[in-house]
Amino acid sequence: MENNGFSFSAVVFIVLLTLKLSAVIDWSWWLITLPLWWIFPFIIIVIIFALILLLFEKLGDTIREED
Repeated sequence: MENNGFSFSAVVFIVLLTLKLSAVIDWSWWLITLPLWWIFPFIIIVIIFALILLLFEKLGDTIREED
């Protein structure tokens, strides 16, 4: 699949922005920009998961060294 530079989040944001500026919807700006912010919590969750895996790996190495 070819990437044309627009993600699904960007398209949803543009649609919501257009609806907000044309006064079709009266949502808060926080809700309008929400599609642009979903990636940050996802990245944080991935980092936390990787740190947990590293912690378990270090604990496993420590337990193997004691035996």
